[in-house]
Amino acid sequence: YTLIPGTDPQLKKELLILEAFFDNDEFVVGDSPGADAATSIATLLEIAKTLSLKPQGRSIMLIATSGNSQTLAGMRETIWSMNERSKELRNYKRQLQKTINKAKRNLKILKQLVFPLDENTERDAFLGDAINQNLKFKVDHLSRQLMQLRLEKQTEDTKKLIKEIANQRLLFRRLGWNENFADLSADQILLLKQIIPLSIEDTERRAADANRQLRALKSASSFRAVTREYEIAAIISLHLSSNGDGVGGFHQGWLYPLKQTVNRTGIYSTIGDILESSSASAGSLAPYRNSLRPNRLRTWESWFLDKPNLGGEVSSLAGYLGLSLATTGDSRALWGTPSDTADKINWPYLFDQARLIEHLAGELARAPELHSGKLPRDGFGTLTARTN
Repeated sequence: YTLIPGTDPQLKKELLILEAFFDNDEFVVGDSPGADAATSIATLLEIAKTLSLKPQGRSIMLIATSGNSQTLAGMRETIWSMNERSKELRNYKRQLQKTINKAKRNLKILKQLVFPLDENTERDAFLGDAINQNLKFKVDHLSRQLMQLRLEKQTEDTKKLIKEIANQRLLFRRLGWNENFADLSADQILLLKQIIPLSIEDTERRAADANRQLRALKSASSFRAVTREYEIAAIISLHLSSNGDGVGGFHQGWLYPLKQTVNRTGIYSTIGDILESSSASAGSLAPYRNSLRPNRLRTWESWFLDKPNLGGEVSSLAGYLGLSLATTGDSRALWGTPSDTADKINWPYLFDQARLIEHLAGELARAPELHSGKLPRDGFGTLTARTN
């Protein structure tokens, strides 16, 4: 992301965010060039060139997100960074730091074990914690083997194998019950030596994952600190193609199935009027479609041949004036396939559409008001889970 400060004393504390995705579906892995799918990010870069030379009244932030193919994961993370409560972020950071510190302690103990073990109550408590999860996995694995064997025809060999596995499972369970690892039997020492390398590998993975999450959280916090200095005027996501018949504005899409009773038409009337009136002076061959004011003759869904997830869905669900500027009249059938190559790009339309988007963004950055004071309801929620 990058920030271009505004020039108008009255508007520069308001922030207009422009977002585009830079990843690509890969229905044929390793052979999906993504030329037309890159239309949005290419247009954003063209706008960046212009704005860097000619800043507008409002401050403008340009954001490139990934994860578009994973149900707009990048856009959802962006909005989460802006929208999550500070208390939750602090708790999340403490939890990750606690996981990292615990992993470091356990790794130190596991890597410094020397057999036979001496008496050490504190070490044994931490050692039990370090190997506990892998012991449970081992017991579960042996239990599944036993279950499978008991369903088979019972021969003498099968019965013997069942007895051996059951005894081994009992030894692993007893090892997990131990509070003192200094007086283990020879069999238990052998089992412990089997478990230690697995526990080291697992603990290193946990530490690496927690460190990755912590780096991402620090990045999100840094981004959040920048946006918190401004009032968010609007968030515009681009979902463009070079093979369409116009550009429309949409605050809905096919990611979130909103109830039919949700009506935002009035909320988007001001920004819709700005887009419609400014498009008339754009001098562009790519027409702007007034899709923010749907009627019984033409609903917003009818402008699409495919059913895409749109970035504006996420920002509008979070209570911002969020919308998507999307190319209409194109099914985007080549996206994610080997046929999405540069020779299939409609270059005249691509440049014409980019000029239109650039003009619309400039008008939004200069307009005195983008809404009448009423914004969508904040319905953005987060779910935290942990899986094995």
